[in-house]
Amino acid sequence: MLIRTLCLPLTLLGVVALTSCSDEDTAEAEVTQPVTSGPGSGDLLVHGVVSRDGAPQPGAEVVVSLWSETVDLEVGDAVDTWTTDPVETDQDGRYGVRVDPDELSSRYLPVGQDFLNFDVLVSSDAGSTTWSTTAWLLEDSGVWRSERSRPGDEVIDLSFDLGEETVSLTDSQGRSDTDESPLFPMPSQ
Repeated sequence: MLIRTLCLPLTLLGVVALTSCSDEDTAEAEVTQPVTSGPGSGDLLVHGVVSRDGAPQPGAEVVVSLWSETVDLEVGDAVDTWTTDPVETDQDGRYGVRVDPDELSSRYLPVGQDFLNFDVLVSSDAGSTTWSTTAWLLEDSGVWRSERSRPGDEVIDLSFDLGEETVSLTDSQGRSDTDESPLFPMPSQ
């Protein structure tokens, strides 16, 4: 007997998943590629691929961290930060992190400021690495892009190769740059 399941979109930790419609024995969740350009990208801040020596790294954890725009800190003062829930890479190593600007306190996105400084932290069994960059909020459309971009341009692509210890940033206008991104061992548990 053939049993069909309903196709239901699920949003978990900023990644959209779609349950498949198939026989009961083969029904599995599948992560779909997020919309990465135009107004349909919504509040997608950054996306990319995590790999290891060119091979996808499924199950890596990706977190975005924002720091407070407080300017009157002394050496040794604690810096106020805000962190997204972790997002796990799919079987192809892909991830996407969404940040709704309306949910951010003015400590992280002050009124009148249209850019957001953020860190992307990647962790896996291979170790962890981080990269800092900036995205601009295009007020008319409410989408995040790199500086001097339009809503139709791409969302920032930040891809990490944990084996090569590199990060490749492709801005919203398609300009790419690859830099070293050292991998640090995960602490023993």
